[in-house]
Amino acid sequence: MARWTLLAFVAATITAVTWASARTTAAITAAVRAKLVVKDWVLRPAIGGWRGFPLFGHVRPAPGGGSMSLALVCFPGRSIRLMKTMDERCPWRLTDPRQGRYDVVIRGLPYGPVAFQTREAVVSCIPRDRPVLLVDARLVLRELRSRPDRWRSCLSRMHAAGEVVLFHPGPMDEFVDCRRRLRQLRAGRPVVYRDLPRPLQGLVAASRTLGRGKHRDGMAVVTADADLARRAAKLHFPTHLVAPTDPGGGTRVRRHASLMHLKESLADRPIFQ
Repeated sequence: MARWTLLAFVAATITAVTWASARTTAAITAAVRAKLVVKDWVLRPAIGGWRGFPLFGHVRPAPGGGSMSLALVCFPGRSIRLMKTMDERCPWRLTDPRQGRYDVVIRGLPYGPVAFQTREAVVSCIPRDRPVLLVDARLVLRELRSRPDRWRSCLSRMHAAGEVVLFHPGPMDEFVDCRRRLRQLRAGRPVVYRDLPRPLQGLVAASRTLGRGKHRDGMAVVTADADLARRAAKLHFPTHLVAPTDPGGGTRVRRHASLMHLKESLADRPIFQ
């Protein structure tokens, strides 16, 4: 009788533990519904007493309950850092950035809203005196799909004039999909995110040599989006529109019928004027 009672007790205990574990696992799975989005970053080496730069990811929907640890940031050659939430944004600080390109891995903490999610991003720290050419990522994706040789030929010419950085104006889901496709096609350039001038603020703040007054010295924009070109020109960026016809936009927008026309124009007139 004692042996059978003990056996029944053990069986009941195992059943209860299994049931509780299943419920816990289901609850964790249900809770992990947020999506972590990490863009690429472009900045310049620190100067003077300025030692660090805040870099931001995004988590959607934003978790409630105030600030919380969200993910681990694995930066080559440095100790692991924590990424914490600040509403929808989740910042981490890169101290004393050095010139070069770095592949960063971000991993969601267990039992958090982005548990076990892994994201890869690029941090590019460029020379302080190198001009920056912001190229619309949607234009690059279109060219890589149709005529990759034409894009790479134009990229080579643009890279000789300045640092080529791809940007996407959003929305966020389209940015994520566009960057994924660009990486599959080996675009090889960092992709920054959000409306102009937000992709530029990091460069302006980090370098302290750009953004004098309303003018963006040493920075230019290339896009096939006429509305975006007009907005960039109003912000005093030298702006180049790749379009077969002239949609209008004033004298601040230079139109090129194709990327090859843009490439040819680089030999005659500086792209940053």
